[in-house]
Amino acid sequence: MKQYKIEILGLVQGIGFRPAIFNIAKENNLNGYVENLGGCVLIVIETNNLDAFIAKIKLIEKAIISDILIKEIPLQNLEEFKIKQSENGKPSFIPADVGMCFDHSYIDNPFVSCIHCGVRYTVIENLPYDRENTSLREFPLCENCKTDYENFGSKFGFAQGLVCYDCGLDLYYDTPNKLITVRNNAILNAIEDVKNGKIIAVKGVGGYHLACSPFNEETVQKLRLLKGRETKPFAIMAGSISDIENCCFVSNKEKELLLSDARPIVILKLKTNNFAHSVGCEINLNNILASATCGIFLPSTGIEKILTDNLDYTVMTSANISNEPIIYDDAAIKKLGVPVLGHKRRIVRPVEDSVIRVINFTNTTKELSSITCIIRRAKGYVPLPIPLKTNKKILALGGDLKACFAICDGENAFLSPYIGDLESKSSLDLYKKTIHDYLELFDFKPDIIACDLHPDYHSVKMAESFNLPIIKIQHHKAHIASVMAEYNLTECIGIAFDGTGYGEDGNIWGGEFFLVTPNNNYNFSREFHLPYTKLLKGCEKDSQKTYYCVKPENAPEIIKKALENNINTHLSSSIGRLFDAASYEFCGLTYNSYEGEVASKFEQFACFEEKSLEILDKNSYNKKYSELLKMQKNAFRFHKKIADLVLEKCDLISKKTGVKNIALSGGCFQNGLLISLIKEKLFDYNIYINQKSPVNDGGICLGQAWLADFFSSQQI
Repeated sequence: MKQYKIEILGLVQGIGFRPAIFNIAKENNLNGYVENLGGCVLIVIETNNLDAFIAKIKLIEKAIISDILIKEIPLQNLEEFKIKQSENGKPSFIPADVGMCFDHSYIDNPFVSCIHCGVRYTVIENLPYDRENTSLREFPLCENCKTDYENFGSKFGFAQGLVCYDCGLDLYYDTPNKLITVRNNAILNAIEDVKNGKIIAVKGVGGYHLACSPFNEETVQKLRLLKGRETKPFAIMAGSISDIENCCFVSNKEKELLLSDARPIVILKLKTNNFAHSVGCEINLNNILASATCGIFLPSTGIEKILTDNLDYTVMTSANISNEPIIYDDAAIKKLGVPVLGHKRRIVRPVEDSVIRVINFTNTTKELSSITCIIRRAKGYVPLPIPLKTNKKILALGGDLKACFAICDGENAFLSPYIGDLESKSSLDLYKKTIHDYLELFDFKPDIIACDLHPDYHSVKMAESFNLPIIKIQHHKAHIASVMAEYNLTECIGIAFDGTGYGEDGNIWGGEFFLVTPNNNYNFSREFHLPYTKLLKGCEKDSQKTYYCVKPENAPEIIKKALENNINTHLSSSIGRLFDAASYEFCGLTYNSYEGEVASKFEQFACFEEKSLEILDKNSYNKKYSELLKMQKNAFRFHKKIADLVLEKCDLISKKTGVKNIALSGGCFQNGLLISLIKEKLFDYNIYINQKSPVNDGGICLGQAWLADFFSSQQI
């Protein structure tokens, strides 16, 4: 018999790893102990078959093991196997919040969680991940929970998030008229209010949601006024996969994501318009409604599960004023003036729901394939690592839109959750707070800071507040580098399509073709770009104005004069603005009430099939039907021309260089039709797109970090 000291590094806390080790040891009559040590797990084991023991460790569900360090130590003849009290140490990986198991019963305890599910990241105050280092320490285990907690053979054994009513965590429903604290009465009153057309606030994993019925038009309009959210669609929470399949088309991949631990909002194509008009998931053309897409998700908590069991479908949107961070403070939520279904478990740090879209296309063998496009990387994914080898410790601060930063420890990049746009003071405050939270939580001291090139970005000013070397990286190069980092590419043709990004010549870029080679620490050669167009500032909101800038011969006199005299203008190569202009020209879409609105609707126009338009009453709307069909054809033709442009430029670059790897990144590649057309036309190229990080600006911090590792002080 030999004795070994084994250190397991990686994501090994908050997933039931220690109870699993305990059960492996007991099943094989092995003596020793297991404990959390900072961010890793330490095992001391007496065994004659170490290889078999390690093999079983590698099979533990949900573990992400980055390294196993083994050392033989003197035999101590230990008498049993036990789970020891944790010790402090250097952190490794930190677990993300996990959606509640569907097989739990929530009627008697909406807070129940086991070793496989429940809150993690949003309650951790310190490491190691033990109850006393979380906000759950305020609720001592009751006798029943303590019995379950000490039963290491059950899924509740050593579950740090285990808590119930009798532990002191109770529901309340705070209304303008009364405070209801009787357990089930609180949630039953909340359900009744939603049925009766009220808006309520519901405390979730990383903040509050605002909830109401999607079938009540008047209530949804009140919710829009409350949030200052003019037209942007609301997400829907459904009770089950079958409920989702009743109203949406769901592929196997989309079903997998909906049921995954992260419980993200998944963008799906609607089958029916039962609630679409209320929540804004439709295109409305002169009273013709045509179904489009809807963000929909399954419950993450017991409270949410009880709501959907009684309501089937619920509008569930972040409790905030538009463009502000999600509210997670119990006092702040009361300022919205709606009834609050809450509890006293503190949310240590806020996190929004993640948003994902699956893009389907036909591969080279004519089989249906798909890619997963992360639109917002937050709950369930943060702060899980993305593998990234670097020689230095790097803090990459991202950009000011869809702000997200990353810390890189040499082996992995740990991206922050989506924070928002830094023009908002509260978003900027949260950004700064979250950076300092990460540095402390991960015990991280960066060697260098990476940031954007834009001279006026708040994130750049944040970089300058550190007394460390700064590497400024051009926005679109960071986009392409994020894809190269994900796939470990050494060369590619990089295509960055988005709405805006500060260029090296001081103009606004956004329609870029780069040749990237490893020569001279990854040289980015700007091979082609969309021709510069003179745009009026503010065009990002007004697609009609953008159209007039693209075609000034059709513009009103005042716009012509402004362009001729360079009044408040800039030059732009942005594909995003070209999409806006085409949206107005072909479909009459005039205004972005939220970022990307007209481009998103333009894609939906292009994706309409003629047979799907047969749901409309052609006799009553014959002229409008013809108009819609014409718009569909023009919109599709425009998308096809952009894909043709991509093929043309890639062929030119590839013939000159032999490079066959294509990296796609930037907000325009959230457009599923554009990606599918590019995939179809560039069938003999290797096409790569962000799938671990957001394809939009939320992913540029990963590219900044990857590139910054090759540079010490120069600008690229």
